[in-house]
Amino acid sequence: MNGQPVRVLLVEDNLGDARLLHEAMEEAHAADFELKRVAQLSDALKHLGAEPFDAVLLDLSLPDSHGLDTFLRARAQAPKVPILVLTGLDDEKLAITAVKEGAQDYLVKGEMDGSQLARSIHYAIARQRALVGQIQQARPGKRGRVLGLFGAKGGVGVTTVALNLATLLSRKDNPAIVLELWPSHGTLAEQTARTPVDNLWHLLELDTQQIDARALLTRLVRLPYGPGVLYGPQTVEDFKEIPPERARAIVEGLAGIVDYTVIDFPFFPSPATQEAVSLCDFVALVVEPDPACLSAGNVQLKLLQSWGVGGGQVGGIVVNRTISSPGLKVNEIKSLLGCPIIGVIPAAADAFAIALKTGVPLVHSQPNHVAAMSLAEIARRLELVEVVAMAV
Repeated sequence: MNGQPVRVLLVEDNLGDARLLHEAMEEAHAADFELKRVAQLSDALKHLGAEPFDAVLLDLSLPDSHGLDTFLRARAQAPKVPILVLTGLDDEKLAITAVKEGAQDYLVKGEMDGSQLARSIHYAIARQRALVGQIQQARPGKRGRVLGLFGAKGGVGVTTVALNLATLLSRKDNPAIVLELWPSHGTLAEQTARTPVDNLWHLLELDTQQIDARALLTRLVRLPYGPGVLYGPQTVEDFKEIPPERARAIVEGLAGIVDYTVIDFPFFPSPATQEAVSLCDFVALVVEPDPACLSAGNVQLKLLQSWGVGGGQVGGIVVNRTISSPGLKVNEIKSLLGCPIIGVIPAAADAFAIALKTGVPLVHSQPNHVAAMSLAEIARRLELVEVVAMAV
């Protein structure tokens, strides 16, 4: 690295394991690495706060910290430094979880030689640099589109639609992001077959000025089929009202990172929802094609209008949840709802059930399904600047 040795902080309390790692590094050319070892997380946090390091080798079981919390605390102290988790064969599952939550890699103790260790460290540094580069691109003045999805009532499929649309709007080098802006538990974790550790609650613990691109990117989970996800709270202990200023900081921060931020809103109003809605370029009301749901959607439309959402900023998405849904025509639905309709999703209960079971959205697992193609058409319309001009 520019002729300078790679500075690595080794956090390992077992002298035998530490010695083996040190010998492996020496085998991989001693001049290329400068290793500093500490035995406790508290000491590691002090060094990370005071000295520059290029990488961290971190054992998750230490005298003063154990499990995933060890990684989360180290990452919070030095979010720009790549962390490689050290693990034994008996706790490899925990290490994999750490990687899903942001560790660059995990290394099984005693199972790699010096060249493999050196390569893993260099790759981790390169990947972290790419992440930091993405953070640096989030500069003032750059803003992606913000799309909000609002249900006429609970259970109409808002989260399903949000996940599928974000998948369709994702690009290889610029994924769309799904923001589950719920003060309590939503269903996004179940729909993606994930058990997220970091989530919205951890951002709400920060001061508003601390909610920046770095804080957001380190808490996003990138799904293998495209989009990134910022999950809502996962446990009852984490349920809390979202302060409006935090909601604004989160939405503005995400809009500065990617081209599309898709917000999964709860159907019930709150000051945080109102604040986030004010930042949306377009809000889609998700409804079922029955008079009662459309009436509820009309009430939600009036609420959005009272918040300042203009007529050109809102449209309806109709979800047919069952084949026996009432045979209302699009013009009738439009009249009862009170806004243009930007798409109709046909009944596909079995297909969506398979998607839920596998944790892969319909548009990725079954792209030629008629419901997936309907979602693709809606995504195409949402990509346009004037969405309502394309509405039916």
